[in-house]
Amino acid sequence: MNQRWPILATESRCGITEVAHAGVYVVASKDGVVAGEGDGKTLTPMRSVGKPFQLAALFDGPMAASQYDSAQITLMASSHNGEQEHVAVLAGMLAKHGIAESALLCGTHPPYRSWVERRPLTNNCSGKHIAMLVGARNLGHSVTDYPSADHPIQVEIINSIQRTLQAPGAPVGIDGCGVPTIAVSLEQLAIGYAKLAEGVTDSLACIRDSYLQAPFFIGGTDRIESHLIRIFNFVAKSGSDGVWAVAIPSLKLGISLKIMSGNENAASIVMLHILENLGILRIPADAEFKRILDWDKRDCNGNVAGHFEAHVTGGVK
Repeated sequence: MNQRWPILATESRCGITEVAHAGVYVVASKDGVVAGEGDGKTLTPMRSVGKPFQLAALFDGPMAASQYDSAQITLMASSHNGEQEHVAVLAGMLAKHGIAESALLCGTHPPYRSWVERRPLTNNCSGKHIAMLVGARNLGHSVTDYPSADHPIQVEIINSIQRTLQAPGAPVGIDGCGVPTIAVSLEQLAIGYAKLAEGVTDSLACIRDSYLQAPFFIGGTDRIESHLIRIFNFVAKSGSDGVWAVAIPSLKLGISLKIMSGNENAASIVMLHILENLGILRIPADAEFKRILDWDKRDCNGNVAGHFEAHVTGGVK
């Protein structure tokens, strides 16, 4: 077995393993690592799990959190489905600030509902882009190039995240929506989410509480993150290509996970098993887990052809 990236999930067919998903997870308090499997020093781009820290940087600087309600705050740190409820709130935020939708440079995603028009506001990162636009404008900076890594608003966000996660000089790249993302270790990410769980700053506490108060707006219909927050009262955030993070206020813990294959379904299943091992939930007791995620591999007629299985052994020391 690869001790750096152990197998955390498999897919079976014909009664044997067909696909294996290696990965790393870390459980941490704000003071350090308490459990995990694999090499917690492994770097991963934060992708969308970095959104609460991007927004916290803006609330610590050019934006006042008090001007926004919990749905708006959650949307600014979300990967929403682009449902009509999401679009309505985001459109209201643009109107409030006098910003045209065309100013958003995030591109588009197809909305979850077929009857919703595809537009920039249906991009699942559109709330984050609105926040960055508002922050840039509040500081008097150009808003036509706000996604650029050398734009002052992005420089401040990057510096803030590196400080919060104690990751000076962390590599910077481009996320799927065109703005910067940084790569940090799974240990740094888990400790960062423990800080979110504890709300160690006013901004992080505000974002944590908004997530807990408005879970629909972090994802939406049939999204496992929204379900976990609504039922279990902790912060759950997934990112593209198999990265996940959780903040558990009741235990003051953060959890980070990276599935190296990038399989997002496998990552979600593994995260549920980590949470079960920690005593946070019981998978068989919640029918929504079975409905929302793909636990079986199916043929073109919908018949079961194989299965997903998690292989998580670690617990809190």
